[in-house]
Amino acid sequence: MLCSVKPHIQLDNQGIHSESATITCIDFVDEDRCIITCSEDGSIQVRKADTGEKVGNPWTDEGSGGIHAMAVSPKKQTEVVTGSQDGRIRLWEVDTREMTRRSRQAHSLAILSVCWSPDGFQIASGSEDGTAFIWDINQDDIVGHPIRTNHPHVYAVCYSPDGKTLVTSGCNNMITFWDVSTRKALRFVEACDLSQQVHCIAWTSCDRIFLGCSDGIVQARGKAEGKVARLGKRTGPICAIVLSQDKLLLAAASLDNTISLWNPKTNKSVGRRLYRPTGLRCAAFARNSRLFAASGTDNVCIWYLQALSRDANSASPLNPRQWYERYIAQWSSLFRTVAQVAGKAFGRLRSFSLTRAAGLGVGHGARENYLHGRQSPSLDKQESAVHLLE
Repeated sequence: MLCSVKPHIQLDNQGIHSESATITCIDFVDEDRCIITCSEDGSIQVRKADTGEKVGNPWTDEGSGGIHAMAVSPKKQTEVVTGSQDGRIRLWEVDTREMTRRSRQAHSLAILSVCWSPDGFQIASGSEDGTAFIWDINQDDIVGHPIRTNHPHVYAVCYSPDGKTLVTSGCNNMITFWDVSTRKALRFVEACDLSQQVHCIAWTSCDRIFLGCSDGIVQARGKAEGKVARLGKRTGPICAIVLSQDKLLLAAASLDNTISLWNPKTNKSVGRRLYRPTGLRCAAFARNSRLFAASGTDNVCIWYLQALSRDANSASPLNPRQWYERYIAQWSSLFRTVAQVAGKAFGRLRSFSLTRAAGLGVGHGARENYLHGRQSPSLDKQESAVHLLE
C-alpha cells in the first residue's frame, strides 16, 4: 500500500481560537488568498493561507455557542452563513468582519449543517432536533413549514444542482429527497447498513450523490431509482466529503486522519491518500481547485494539488487536464523522434537517388513522379524528410 502524503503547509492554531477548541469548519475566501475557520468556542477567524497570519480579530456573537456549520455564498464569496449551538443561522460579511443578519430561533437544538441554494437566494439548515428549514434571504424568514425528517438528528442538507430538490441525512442509514417548493418527501433511499449512519453529502452536477457514511463512501443517484454503490474499501467514519469547484475531484476525510481523493465521473481513486496527524474534522477545496485544506483539533493543513499531480509515486494523476497535456507532449516527442529517424533514412535515400539520377539523366522537378512510385527523381536540396511525410 502506498504511504500517505503529508501536507505542504501547516498553520499553527495556537492563539487563533480558544485553547483546545476544535475547528469545526473551514473554507477559502478572498480569491483563495485566505482561509476562514469556525470553532466550537463560537469564534470565526480569517487567516492568510500562505503564512497563517491573522486578518483582523476573531468574529463572535454573544450567546451563540459553538459553531457547527458554515458555508460560503456561491454568488457572493464575501458572504458567509453559519449554524450555531443556539439553533440560529447568522450571515457575516468577510470584508467588514461583521454579522449582517441573525435569524429567529426556529430550531430547538443545535444546527449541524447549512447549505446555500445554487442561486444564492436560499439557505437550508439541518438540526439536532431532526428538522430542516429553508430560509429565504430576501424575505429574511423561513419558507413555509419546517421539514420534519425521518432522522433523529439531521447531519447534512444538500441542494440538487438545479435547486429544486433537497436531500437530507442523519442519525440513521437513510437519505431523504424533498421537493423544495412543497417541502414534501419525494423518496427514501437506504444508503448503508442498518447499524450505520450518513454523516455528509456532496451532490455533483452529473446527477451523482456521494455520501460519507460510518464505514466509507457510497454513491447514489439523484433522479434515478437503483441500488447504491460503494467506493473503495471500508474505512473509518467519513467526517467530511467535498467536491472541487471544477467538479473534477472529490475528497473524503475520515476520522482515521486520512483523506482519499476520487474522480467523481469514474468513481476511481486518484493518487495517494493525504494525511494529517490528529483530529481530522473538516475539509475544503479552494475556488481555483489548486489548493486543498483540512483541519480539526490542532493545526490547519494545506496541500498544493498541482504538486501532488507531479508526484511520481501517485497511483494516477490528480487533474485529468494536466494528464491529457502530458499525454500529448509524450506523443509529440515520440513523433519528433520518428521524424528525425525518418529524416536520416530519407537523406540516405536522397543521396542514393541523386547518384542514380545522374546516371539515368533525370533532371530536377520530378518529385511528384517519385512520390507516386514512378521514376526515382533527384530532390531539391531544400526539401526535407518531414515534407515527404505530409
